[in-house]
This record gives sequence, structure tokens and C-alpha cells, in this order.
Amino acid sequence: MRSVRNAFRHIAGYKRGNLAVALSGSYILLVIGVRILVEISVRLPDDDGLAGVWLFVVTMPLSWLVTLIAPDLAPSTFLFVLTTAGVFQASMLYHAVRGKKIASKPES
Repeated sequence: MRSVRNAFRHIAGYKRGNLAVALSGSYILLVIGVRILVEISVRLPDDDGLAGVWLFVVTMPLSWLVTLIAPDLAPSTFLFVLTTAGVFQASMLYHAVRGKKIASKPES
């Protein structure tokens, strides 16, 4: 319970902390949801194999870099790396949106 309280204090200590958490959290949920969709569709018997494109599209800026750096990865490893890239992008989104730290009030 203490860690949740500390997290709320940390978020409230920034100018747009709540907005940053909402945006980055939504993006993480989108990435994980698409990853689950890809995993389910790959295991279906009538799969056409194009579901993985959606994960590539959702993680777009870093997915190009991942494709250039490691094109010969196994499919499961490639999906893991794309998901990790999406989580990294979400953390960068949080840091970009949260704004400046609010100056704390001096205690009397």
C-alpha cells in the first residue's frame, strides 16, 4: 500500500503527471492487447500469418530500428523484442509528457 501511495505522490509532483500516466498507460495496454491478439491469431488453424503486422504498426518508430538491427530473429523472439520496444516507447512518452517538476512548498 505504501508503494501505491508513493507512486501517486510521484505522479502528482509533476505538472502533467496524470496526463502522462493516462497516455503512457493506454499505450502500454494497446501494445499488450495487440500482442495477445497476435499470439491468439497465430495459434488458430486458419491463420494467414499477417496478424504480426499490427504489432509492427503499433510500435512503429522503434519497430523499424528493430527490423534493421536484428532481421534474422526467430518469430517469437522478434515479437518479444517488439513488445519490449513498445514498453520502452511508453516510458519515453511518460517522460516527454509529464512536464517540469512542481516546486515543493517549503515547510515552516
